[in-house]
Amino acid sequence: MTVKPIKLIALDMDGTTLRRDGSLSQENRTAMEDALAQGVHVVFATGRTREALPQNVKAVEGMRYAITSNGAAVADLKEDRWLYKNEIKGESIPAVLNALSGSGLFIEAFVDGRAYMDESWTERIKYYGLPEDYTQYALITRHPIPNLFGFLAKQKGIENINVNFGDPELRKQYESRLRAIPGTALTTSFPHNWELGALTVSKADGLRALCEYLGVKREETMAIGDNENDRAMLGFAGCSVAMGNASASLQAAAGYVTASCEEDGVAKAIRKFVL
Repeated sequence: MTVKPIKLIALDMDGTTLRRDGSLSQENRTAMEDALAQGVHVVFATGRTREALPQNVKAVEGMRYAITSNGAAVADLKEDRWLYKNEIKGESIPAVLNALSGSGLFIEAFVDGRAYMDESWTERIKYYGLPEDYTQYALITRHPIPNLFGFLAKQKGIENINVNFGDPELRKQYESRLRAIPGTALTTSFPHNWELGALTVSKADGLRALCEYLGVKREETMAIGDNENDRAMLGFAGCSVAMGNASASLQAAAGYVTASCEEDGVAKAIRKFVL
């Protein structure tokens, strides 16, 4: 893989920069800060909302920009403002709500940088069959509200709808139904979920918007990821890197495969291609 000088590094967060327990290794942090000190933009591109960015990420010295909600929003963290939004809008909102109404599924909605869930799930989620670490993460980061669908029906834009399944077979059954919703695109970042965004939304779309804002060419970018929602971003970047813990298909699509998230694969890639 021929690589031009890198001016921007886009990093997936969970399963890539962070270890499986959510920690940020000193090796990864040092490599990121060394790149930032050399004037390279280091940007997180995550499925999380802006509010759900963990403190160990915000504490990285020099970190300024974040691509959140799978590319639906790009934020300037230093100036506390949005640079770009690509949300589910218009008639797509009632179409999404109609497709999910009465399903009984655990649904999370991302609106203006915050994640919401119906308060009825506060106790039920523990018995839904989701991974324990995800259950705890959801309970900590989601805002329970009395009527989630009623709240969403009043919104002019929704960054992302996250639909969770305790039963893998039920998840398969819902795929075609969710893909048929007009004006939306479907992706996934966990074996137990489907994620709905605007028709053209992806981490690649958010990265493209940020590159235009910063004056960075796509061939001057490096992207690192581990899951299906990173595929478009890796395809956009001039230097594409898959984690050692990524699926075989994502590794095959990338220009380079680094070590796993438990073995500081991000730091190894940054030192190889940037530093």
